[in-house]
Amino acid sequence: MESITSHDLLYVKLEDLIHLNDIPDWFDEKNDWDWVVVRRASLSDETIPVGVRGNERNKRHSCFVKESVINQVVRPTQLIKNEFLEGISMYRQQSFKIFQSFDLLKRLLKDYVWGIGGSLAYELVSKEPTVKK
Repeated sequence: MESITSHDLLYVKLEDLIHLNDIPDWFDEKNDWDWVVVRRASLSDETIPVGVRGNERNKRHSCFVKESVINQVVRPTQLIKNEFLEGISMYRQQSFKIFQSFDLLKRLLKDYVWGIGGSLAYELVSKEPTVKK
């Protein structure tokens, strides 16, 4: 596996996460498997700092995961491929300016290496509606 870096999205079984803080109540609403994002913190050989998103902006939980339990890795640079738009409703793509800007950026920056982060990245990979107006 290539080295994991900040902003990569990891598909993991949530029971494999290592919690150093109290687990928030909303955490129980999550599925067994979910996408987590690699946080900007020191990486060790054994654990990777990640963040779990709840269904609201104020619902975030920091924890760690071992590389050996990661099922899939998606890098921000991979998210510019059209395949990640599959499963996002046309209504959302047309209603939220970020999707329109994303489409324009893909055309303008086609000769450059770049990627997507934040709520757009999470929605593209998870198909959960996280982008807000």
